[in-house]
Amino acid sequence: MNIGRMHVLMNMWRGLYKVLEGDLKESAEQLGLTVSEQHLVWIIFHEKELTVTALSELSLLNISTVTQVLKRLQNKGFIVLNKYPQDRRVSYIALTENGALVADKILKQQDDYRVLGYFDKAEEDLLLKMTKLQSEMNRYYHGDRFVNWVEKTKRSIDSSRM
Repeated sequence: MNIGRMHVLMNMWRGLYKVLEGDLKESAEQLGLTVSEQHLVWIIFHEKELTVTALSELSLLNISTVTQVLKRLQNKGFIVLNKYPQDRRVSYIALTENGALVADKILKQQDDYRVLGYFDKAEEDLLLKMTKLQSEMNRYYHGDRFVNWVEKTKRSIDSSRM
């Protein structure tokens, strides 16, 4: 019985994720980015400066994937890696001026995201219920830091788009 429930959960969530990912891919391509590049630029934009490890934790990507994507972003001139004299072993990632311009474009994109369009037509509090469930589950699996970061950056996005 459990495998059947897992089958439904995995496939239903995967189906919705594919719609979200398709919309994100389209918006990223408009900026000459991949979805992973867009995701990391967005996190760096909000954090201003962070380590590869911190970026890996917030992006939910493994360090080797983050490192590969950072190399591409560095080649495109969107990020810079800094080392501080206090600890030369650690690299800190920050956006360049061009990277900040790309992040600003991400913020100003007016794409039609199909899943959000669905929620516009659904019962009024369905998105709130869904968001609460996702927050609770992510807090369980990824911890307070991740969920608090998502909530904090959402408030920042909302206030900057007014």
